[in-house]
Amino acid sequence: MELTALCERSGGWWAVRVPEIDGLYTQARRLDQVEFMVLDAASMADEQPPEGFTVTVVPQRDAKTRETVAGAKQARGRLPAGEASPAALKRAVAHRGSVVSRRMSSGRGSPSSSRTRRPTPESS
Repeated sequence: MELTALCERSGGWWAVRVPEIDGLYTQARRLDQVEFMVLDAASMADEQPPEGFTVTVVPQRDAKTRETVAGAKQARGRLPAGEASPAALKRAVAHRGSVVSRRMSSGRGSPSSSRTRRPTPESS
């Protein structure tokens, strides 16, 4: 069965309506999550396995959202070839911070502490 997921932004969520199944509504944080949410809800409502459905996601963007998306695409287009996107840089920094945090909480100290030699009783 072909389903259309009409998605409209509502706060921090996408509110999703599926007109092919009367009364079928769901929500998702991100558009890439909509298909799964619709398949899950449709399979429960129609008592069919999710494999029995195909979903077309149709975002309904207001003017402000369209402007934001267009600006992000333009910014991405201005990056030099091979340059990491701002999101990739944020993820790398966050990952680096979590690695340092885990080292500190495990008692292994700062990332450079592995290069610091402490005197041993034999060398004193």
